[in-house]
Amino acid sequence: MKTEEGRDLSIDFVKGIAILCVIFLHNMPGESICSIAYIGQAVPLFLLVSSYLAYGGYQRKGLRNYYSTQNMKKMLNRIFIPFFILIVCQCLLFYFLKGEIDWYRLYKQGGFGPGSYYPWIYLQCWLILPFIIFIVNNQSLKKSFVLFVVISILVEWGTCVFTISDDVYRLLFYRYLFLLYLGCIIMKYGVKLNVWVYGLAFVSLLVALIEIYTPVDLTPFLTNKWKEYHWVTYFYTMLFFLLLVKLYSYIKHMQISAFFVKLGNCSYEVFLFQMFVFCLISMKRFLFIENEVLRCVVYVLTTIILSIVPVFVYKEYIKKLYVRVIKR
Repeated sequence: MKTEEGRDLSIDFVKGIAILCVIFLHNMPGESICSIAYIGQAVPLFLLVSSYLAYGGYQRKGLRNYYSTQNMKKMLNRIFIPFFILIVCQCLLFYFLKGEIDWYRLYKQGGFGPGSYYPWIYLQCWLILPFIIFIVNNQSLKKSFVLFVVISILVEWGTCVFTISDDVYRLLFYRYLFLLYLGCIIMKYGVKLNVWVYGLAFVSLLVALIEIYTPVDLTPFLTNKWKEYHWVTYFYTMLFFLLLVKLYSYIKHMQISAFFVKLGNCSYEVFLFQMFVFCLISMKRFLFIENEVLRCVVYVLTTIILSIVPVFVYKEYIKKLYVRVIKR
């Protein structure tokens, strides 16, 4: 379903689910059972959507427009200006509360708060996507598939053989390379739910669960860094994406779908605000609640509300302000 402006609301719906998964991923207990099957798909979903949309945009506007000064400014204004403003606010707040700023942590993690690696990953993905699209457009599905599988295997092997610190690996995009390829393939070939998608997704999930919950060592074929996020596991992300799109087609007239579409429409702002929330609020601040289950519930609900509601309020304010300016 698309709006009059051509916006695909099913994609906003997917992004809305994904950003809620991001928040759950950061406020749920670490021992969440099989989280890779649901909330653990948050960042892969966002990057799959990014490549999916980038392929469509590239096909319409071409390489020259993609790397144009205007488009680069648009990307920087959308992603990095708000991110840097957030970092400045966090630094000022830390200095006011603690009397110091942990510059080493800022340098090491690329920012403060959970998910601070994402803008840096996004930038690298944005830069490399035209080259992925070029290969997808100029090679058959079979050839491009084999090529990206081979590249992904070599990258995994190289990560195992050569020493790459966890901090550096965290900020590098290449663990998501095959995922970007899949996003382009879904858009180009109109991939739908079928027996191949289900079969590959089953294998993906099985590999992820083996890696997480068993002592099996898959190196040097798969690096043990960022377990469950490897090329072979992204077929499950593809299935998850297609299932969510299908789900939206069934519930698009329900109020709950409108909420997730709205949430997806401001998903990046919510992402940034949840970074701010989680760098200030941890479970320790709720230790005054003696019941452990109640404490977890209150913490989860509090962080969800504080991550989403201020963004909704801000968006509504900006919308009303814009209407007033137009009327004048």
